[in-house]
Amino acid sequence: MGARKKDRPGKGKPVKRPNRAIERKGKADPAAELEIANRELALQNKDKEMRAQELFLANIELSYQNAQREKRAAELAEAIKDLEAFAYISSHHLQEPLRKIRSFVDQIIRRDASNLSEKGRHDLGRIDVASARISQLIQDVYTYSRINVEEAVFERLNPHTLITTVIDELSGIIDQKKATIEIDVPNEVRVIPMQFRQVIHQLLDNALKFSRPEVPPRIILSGKTVCGEGAPGRLISGLESYCCIEVADNGIGFDQQFNEAIFRMFEKLHPVENYRGTGIGLAIVRKIMNRHGGLVEAASIPGAGATFRLYFPERQK
Repeated sequence: MGARKKDRPGKGKPVKRPNRAIERKGKADPAAELEIANRELALQNKDKEMRAQELFLANIELSYQNAQREKRAAELAEAIKDLEAFAYISSHHLQEPLRKIRSFVDQIIRRDASNLSEKGRHDLGRIDVASARISQLIQDVYTYSRINVEEAVFERLNPHTLITTVIDELSGIIDQKKATIEIDVPNEVRVIPMQFRQVIHQLLDNALKFSRPEVPPRIILSGKTVCGEGAPGRLISGLESYCCIEVADNGIGFDQQFNEAIFRMFEKLHPVENYRGTGIGLAIVRKIMNRHGGLVEAASIPGAGATFRLYFPERQK
């Protein structure tokens, strides 16, 4: 047999050559890519310019709003100054004519008692009572207006000391009504001292005022530390601990449906002829408790006494 011939390139299985046209088509055109990138960059720059313009306009609006706030703050400060001046005038200058009226009434009753008819003495007595009530009303409004104006200086102190001071101030009516007061409060509470005294004075005075006829008042002041989760009201934080001081009495009480109404200004559940007062006292209590970052709540049953609970935050926020 003859020797096998070696395959030549042109013979047998054809050799596959690359298609240059297809390769060129598959590759991206650098110029086209650059053009697309430039367009994208132009869109981004335009978007940035629009955002910069929006930010510029927002800053202008914010500056205007800040200027308006500063203007309103200045107006409010001026209004507060005017209110303080009015409150001072009301408390001091208007009290003087009332004192004179009461003084003249007393003089007439003492000097001309024998010449006055029974009705005349009665009418003069009513003038004296009305003058005293106006004087107290002016003082209560002044006290209410000053609660948030005075500097809030908190102190940690023993509430027992302040409570006994208030009891001494009310000793006259306490002896008159043969009242008993029991105190079992915590050793320390964080308060504004003068305002704490105002709160205790108001609640004790109320308990003595709204006592049942022929029943000696019995008032119990107690206290404990509670977690905010166990205390009611939107001002109470579940993460905060509170000193809760209760003032409970055995007086005439009130219907529970009025447990919010009694804290409103000039709200009175009983005729002024039967029970003295201006209807501002408990509003002062609530405002003071708000100033402390706490709250006050009331619970009662008619004929079975009332309980007021005061919640004081244990640490300053």
